[in-house]
Amino acid sequence: MLGIGTGATLVGLYQGFAEAGCNVRPVVARPVVLITEVGLGGVECCSFSTCIPGVVDSLSKLFVPEALPGLETIEVPDGEALTATRELIRLGFPVGPSSGLNYHAAQQVASRLPAGAQVVTVFPDRMKRYFSTELFTASL
Repeated sequence: MLGIGTGATLVGLYQGFAEAGCNVRPVVARPVVLITEVGLGGVECCSFSTCIPGVVDSLSKLFVPEALPGLETIEVPDGEALTATRELIRLGFPVGPSSGLNYHAAQQVASRLPAGAQVVTVFPDRMKRYFSTELFTASL
């Protein structure tokens, strides 16, 4: 369960787990900006995020959705991803917003799975790159 930049991490993990005989279901976490987050109503504004960098749709030659059977996409509003990031920081994980995005989506997936199922995600960024961003404008 990952956000997508180039897609290489998701593809590599999927292939590795599948080759090891694991029952794998790939999930993409996609950040979205909701107009509610900027005070204009409840409609999705776009599929890219201004708060969560590195997520690029349709530009990766490594990420081919058709090569990942059962691929699911979970859309996470920026505000929820940033809230999850702040939660992780409070817990002692020095992460950035892509990690919060993945963590939030992983929690959504885990809540739907039966007992004993496992969710794997990656925390791909570190917080020091974001000290001057929106992540730290609100109190932790």
